[in-house]
Amino acid sequence: MKRNQLARVRQALLRHFGPMIGPDAKQIIKEATFTGRTDPGEWSPKACVVVHCESGIPSGTYSIREQEKWFDISRELGDIYAEHVNSCVVAFYNS
Repeated sequence: MKRNQLARVRQALLRHFGPMIGPDAKQIIKEATFTGRTDPGEWSPKACVVVHCESGIPSGTYSIREQEKWFDISRELGDIYAEHVNSCVVAFYNS
């Protein structure tokens, strides 16, 4: 189940942020996303997915337009939602 959620989040990130990230978006997203249990930063072990935004994924912290994209991703995924842990980390939790 968690791998499926990880794949779904990665696909949604690619759809919503891929053009902003650029030609290496798929690789950047893959390297910056983890299950909560495998996140090397241990930011949110109970999250189903953790996203590190330092590598080029927009966090939305300083941009309303980017923040709206995170809300769009949550709405699109439906059963999981994004919550900012800090300005560089976003965690997804089961609804």
